[in-house]
Amino acid sequence: MTLQMFEKLSCVRVGDGHVASLHEKIFRDLEIETVGIIDPDPVKQKEAAKRGIKVCCFDQAAELKPFFWDICCPTKYHVETIKTIVEIDNSANIIVEKPICESGEIKTLIDLLNRFSGKLVVNENYLSSSVTEKIKQVI
Repeated sequence: MTLQMFEKLSCVRVGDGHVASLHEKIFRDLEIETVGIIDPDPVKQKEAAKRGIKVCCFDQAAELKPFFWDICCPTKYHVETIKTIVEIDNSANIIVEKPICESGEIKTLIDLLNRFSGKLVVNENYLSSSVTEKIKQVI
């Protein structure tokens, strides 16, 4: 399956921090439109609106029918966010930043995913890794 198979790809991003800005650039380069942002921070909401992105809640975001949801909020909110998305759209496509959850949430997440019929991908971001910095120093 290639990106060209779809007329227009879109995503809704949950969180609008540093990782989210990296995703936005990468997805823009791939011609994937960010159609909505969900973030509780009023400053980040204003910044997203200035970029021409609709600021919304989960129900409003679901109405936008994104091809996928891009979870870029802090780890402590991942399971709650996945649960909310799954309740709205049990067959959603979801990308979530690593780690997927806190260690104490593993059983809750497994139970949730056992009822989930969509697709979930955990994205590894080496940009924030201290190993990457050490390798740069050695090189």
